[in-house]
Amino acid sequence: MASLDEVISKIPRPILVGGIFIIALFFIVLNDPLKDGCDAEIATFKEYVKGYAINTRTQDKKTKFAEINTTKNFCKDGNSAGSCGSYFAALYRLSEAFVGFDYKCMSKLVIDENFSQLESQLKEGLKILALAAWGERPPAGLAERMGWLSRNELYSFCRLKSALIEIIGEANFLKYRQSVMREFPDAWPDHLKNQLLSIEDLQRPRALKWSGNLSGTLTEEEVLLRSLFSLRCDQYQ
Repeated sequence: MASLDEVISKIPRPILVGGIFIIALFFIVLNDPLKDGCDAEIATFKEYVKGYAINTRTQDKKTKFAEINTTKNFCKDGNSAGSCGSYFAALYRLSEAFVGFDYKCMSKLVIDENFSQLESQLKEGLKILALAAWGERPPAGLAERMGWLSRNELYSFCRLKSALIEIIGEANFLKYRQSVMREFPDAWPDHLKNQLLSIEDLQRPRALKWSGNLSGTLTEEEVLLRSLFSLRCDQYQ
């Protein structure tokens, strides 16, 4: 029986070299799979939002929690430019990350362990922006629908809205939008405003009239037109 060396010596050199290359490539891929374009996209996205949308580690090995999560409640409680500044800055940072991001990679992004909260962060961010713009009573008209929000916050709203639609689909986004619109407050009735007792403990009236709120004063179309959801986002991308 011929030895292994004799067998190898009879194989033409080009075929032998090609075979060795294929075997080596197989083991490389098996141990370290080749990364596709989405891996690079997600890595860039992750680096850009570190500390803003996802937790990160400081040089002294301490955890720095994402600003979107740590500043959200302060913004909700204060509902002003001052109290929401840090939260809105974090949302803007997240929205910027989506500007150059390939949406074809979105399905891989949302299953990345670092972005398990991404969908909820987008929903909560859009809701807070929309409520802040609406204010304590229905805006008088289209010109007032942006409230006290800055241009950067409008950019954030439109970019995050586009990303959320990509993640959950148009139909689910419309259901989500309706749930937010049901929370838009209406003005306090005059007979309550004139009471000496505090009205803060009472349930604030809601503007949208639907089966769960028959005392609402606005139709769904009227609420939509006066809200940030009707903003032309082609001007804020």
